[in-house]
Amino acid sequence: MCQHTDRPEHRVLSEFEFIAYDEMLEWSDFTDEAPEPEERQWVRSGTAPSVGEIRIVNVQCPFNFAIGEEFWVLYQPPWSALNGWEDFSSEIELSALVRVCFTHILSQADFHAWIQVLVTDVIPVGEICDRFPARRARDKKQLPDWSMFPQDPAVTFGKFALYTWNKQSDVGGWYLVQTRGLRRHIILYDEWSFHYDNVYCGNVI
Repeated sequence: MCQHTDRPEHRVLSEFEFIAYDEMLEWSDFTDEAPEPEERQWVRSGTAPSVGEIRIVNVQCPFNFAIGEEFWVLYQPPWSALNGWEDFSSEIELSALVRVCFTHILSQADFHAWIQVLVTDVIPVGEICDRFPARRARDKKQLPDWSMFPQDPAVTFGKFALYTWNKQSDVGGWYLVQTRGLRRHIILYDEWSFHYDNVYCGNVI
């Protein structure tokens, strides 16, 4: 489907639990048929995935997985998926990390495809700290370079704070902090460029 044959790029950050992919997959409410692969005018789903569902999704480069493989993706409701949490911070709590199994190809073109996936796990953003034990960061080589980020968050919503940076819109990143009691937990960290958009999930003090 994708002209680039390598898997989505990522680096190992062992302080986090796993890596998910962002902006590689878009959720629909179609149940049997879908538009042509290159059609971009269709309604994105506002229904969060749930375990056991079979969903129809649109994928694009750098997607390059085989039928039967499982991987994690970041689910965001439609407004924040298209415009970001900076403009729609109320959707942070409605977002989730979703593990899916690629089950079937419906149609494909050079750079887009419609596929079916089976939802095998869902972790709402607000429950990441409940799912994984807190880790104190020890190895700085396994952590992002926080000096790239501004000291002040781009947006706050309740107990969440989002920090972002980018360089001329060519490369950038963001991380999401959840405050619990007196502790601040880094629960998501994202790195993006033209060829990848990777989200690291964990519970880092």
